[in-house]
Amino acid sequence: MYLLSVRKISKWYETYSGRFFALKKVSVDFPNRGFIAIMGKSGSGKSTLLNILSGIERPDSGSIWLEGKKMGKGDSPILGRRSSIIFQHYNLINGLSVIDNIALPLSMRGMSKRAVSTLCRKLGISKLRKRKVDNLSGGEKQRVAIARALAISPSIVYADEPTGALDEGNSEIVMGYLKKISRKRLVIMVSHNKELVDKYADRVIEIRDGQITSDSGGEIEGEDKKAIVRKDKHRSFWIGKIIGLGLRKHFGKNLMCGFSSFIGFAALLLSVGFVLGNGPAMEEESAKVLHHLLAKASLEEEYEIPGSNLHLIKSVKPRQDDLEETLGDI
Repeated sequence: MYLLSVRKISKWYETYSGRFFALKKVSVDFPNRGFIAIMGKSGSGKSTLLNILSGIERPDSGSIWLEGKKMGKGDSPILGRRSSIIFQHYNLINGLSVIDNIALPLSMRGMSKRAVSTLCRKLGISKLRKRKVDNLSGGEKQRVAIARALAISPSIVYADEPTGALDEGNSEIVMGYLKKISRKRLVIMVSHNKELVDKYADRVIEIRDGQITSDSGGEIEGEDKKAIVRKDKHRSFWIGKIIGLGLRKHFGKNLMCGFSSFIGFAALLLSVGFVLGNGPAMEEESAKVLHHLLAKASLEEEYEIPGSNLHLIKSVKPRQDDLEETLGDI
């Protein structure tokens, strides 16, 4: 069973020129953990897909499944129940300290704030706990945003272009954090940075014009992959069993068909071998026959015309002995 699945989801917008599809009948499954990247050009539909997966938006058609249960229209959004999101531009609350921003989702749920210090230590921002987020660098703000997303211990973390506003060094740090947390939970990230995605992501889904064009599948280990392997083995077993039953049921007929096919194949091999082996000799003999058929023998006889300086030349058939004597000299 997959942790999260979508089936034939579509999202469209009504425009003056007609209905525009941001997503069109997209189906995809996500396992219990791993680092999965969704890539595509601007306007391809990747952010719309992330918003629907996280519950920020609703699809106009299709279905969403969470832990094997279909999400109904009246169900609460997925975001906020067992998942959280990391935004490109952090979405932190200015005027509040780092620790207050991280603890905010815990306070809203009435949960203990004891985990905040641990998160700060793991993300290397313990020294920043009392500083206002207004005074932090971009990389520091994104680490605070990651800590806030992890505060509720979500099963799914969504990341919307988390390195889009960062330099190369901070991008590497953030991607390293996301890779690390993906070992125990599912991380779904939208990004346009192919170099970072190829380096850190376990699986890459490419989307264009609202449809998935490729899905690398990745090498994510877990129960889902084992289930797929078992399913494939099970399918292969029954295919082999059905073929075996068919062969035993019509054994005599299948034997005769097999013997006839063998004889026909052997005859074909012999014919090909004969032609290839005798090809040069056949060509030479054919050339001789053609030369004899094209040969024509004639004898010219010259006659004087009385009272004229002209001569008459007549072509006549040579006698047999003259012909043999002439051909013998050739």
